Amino acid sequence: MSAEDDPIAVANSSASTARRISTSSQKPKTTTPVESTPSNSKILRAMGALLLLAVIALALWQIRNRPASSSSGSSTQATVAVLPFQNMSADKDTDFLRLALPDEIATSLSYVRALTIRPFATTSKYNAANVDLQQAGREMHVTDIVTGHYLKEGDQLQITLEAVDVENNRTKWRETLNVGALDMIAMRGQITSKVRQGLVPALGAASEKQEAGTGPRNEEAYDLYLRSVSMPHDAAPNKEAIAMLERAVGMDPSYAPAWSALGVRYYYDSRYANGGPQVFQRSNAALERALTLDPNHEVAAATLITNRTEEGAMAKAYSDALEMVRRHPQSAQAHFALAYVLRYAGMTNEAAKECDTAISLDRGDYQLRSCSLVFEQLGQTDRALEFSATGQRLGLD
Repeated sequence: MSAEDDPIAVANSSASTARRISTSSQKPKTTTPVESTPSNSKILRAMGALLLLAVIALALWQIRNRPASSSSGSSTQATVAVLPFQNMSADKDTDFLRLALPDEIATSLSYVRALTIRPFATTSKYNAANVDLQQAGREMHVTDIVTGHYLKEGDQLQITLEAVDVENNRTKWRETLNVGALDMIAMRGQITSKVRQGLVPALGAASEKQEAGTGPRNEEAYDLYLRSVSMPHDAAPNKEAIAMLERAVGMDPSYAPAWSALGVRYYYDSRYANGGPQVFQRSNAALERALTLDPNHEVAAATLITNRTEEGAMAKAYSDALEMVRRHPQSAQAHFALAYVLRYAGMTNEAAKECDTAISLDRGDYQLRSCSLVFEQLGQTDRALEFSATGQRLGLD
């Protein structure tokens, strides 16, 4: 029996990993002495540390010994990019829908486990009306592209959706719907229905998979959320988007995507503007709220893991990353989040393994470019360049 197959050996390795993670999160603290019973406090701390190590070790053992995921399946799994839509009307007040509509479609598709969806940062550059879809698909390493356009006439909005097979450069699905221009929630309902009943089967995935996320309940709040989607992450517009989203979650506190978007916006404000530590904690709180409402929201989960890693809460970040991998074993984003924690903990070899798993699942995810740092530390220049090229191919560096 090999060491990898021996539960005791794996458990020992898991416990060692857990200790290293736990140690990396410990920071010297200066405290004012208070009267207490030293023996009792030491025992409680020791018991707490042992319990944490046991939980993390067990989780890691389960991850390492889960049934092998079919990497070969990733070669046949549909990988989809939803591009910005085209506004065919002269009404520029609806320009925000160019990004908001694709975002809604991508969100709906993200709950279908048989599909891999390209993130907004990858697809948003393909916003011209004359995009060569086959070339764009090859650059993003996707099997299918979803695109569309819309036309506002009076109080009606006509939306046309189209899915294109990249390899054969042919349309495999097309649908047109008409909705009231002022009824965004009804529009979302129609789009979600068309996606489930038509687009998902056309992409070769099971149509019975139902979206597990939350839905909007307040028209004004949902409109604010949709408008925030199109706002850049530069300092000034990011603050405008934060104001929109704060109003949105105030009116409709049950919509997980708005909380997740707010958490991401808070992070940018804290790190790249003048938000500072207080806004960083708001980011954590918003992301936690999103996950309470929708435990399967991958963006919120991954962002919260990286937040906790950066603030030094390594043990919690590590256990959360293991849980995300358990929930989403075929998600490149989940394995990347675990790699991120391991890299910060100085566990470079372990981080490299997770980066390899991530890129085997999704070679076109631009976020994986930071895995190049892992392989640079290992002295593997060729591998570092391979990951770095993920972002360069898409013009993101």
